[in-house]
Amino acid sequence: MEPGGDGVVYVTTSNGTDDIEGAQELCQWKPGEVLITWTESQPINKDYLRYMVIDPAVGVLERGRFNVVQTVAEQPWLPNGPVPRIVDWTRASDQPDPVPVGISHA
Repeated sequence: MEPGGDGVVYVTTSNGTDDIEGAQELCQWKPGEVLITWTESQPINKDYLRYMVIDPAVGVLERGRFNVVQTVAEQPWLPNGPVPRIVDWTRASDQPDPVPVGISHA
């Protein structure tokens, strides 16, 4: 991990979840104290990006995707509020997470 300033950390390993687990072990954050937004790179020939919201103390809270074109159109300051997203799974749904952390499902 590399510090990026203003609470930003850039993950430098191919499986950044190892870094998250290591940081949690070291820092012992409480649930809700830290939230991480994880965005994968855009797959070739797809118009969306997949994301995860992770609480290091709890695990993945939400998985979904959002449209890249909509994101670019709203730059630089999101004047119309958050970019619409499609939520594929949430921890609150009481359904098991179909994809373990660290495995892409593009």
